[in-house]
Amino acid sequence: MIPIVVRYERVWLRDHISELAFANGVITELNLERLSQDRVTIGANYKPTPQFGWQFAYVHNRRLEGDTLIFPETDQSSSNGFLMGWTFSFRGGLVNKTAVYLALPETHRGFYFRHL
Repeated sequence: MIPIVVRYERVWLRDHISELAFANGVITELNLERLSQDRVTIGANYKPTPQFGWQFAYVHNRRLEGDTLIFPETDQSSSNGFLMGWTFSFRGGLVNKTAVYLALPETHRGFYFRHL
């Protein structure tokens, strides 16, 4: 059985400090902004054995407020990506989980590797 996962997330950052400058121990410039974005993830999990599993997902981020997306940090109004992860379990219950986020080229360049 391959479970299908759909997830919605929303992030708000109120008074996010986008720029801060000091001179002689005094704040000379302070720029605050309000940022918000939402994310929809649609994916599947496949676990062929009890010790090993794969995760695949499509991710769409959309800016709702502010000049930039929160993640991935870009001035585009939206981004699309592919998320892939794998899980290994060993005797004693130790779990090693790694996720790779690959942004699609039309919206953002590069990929992000994260060890969880």
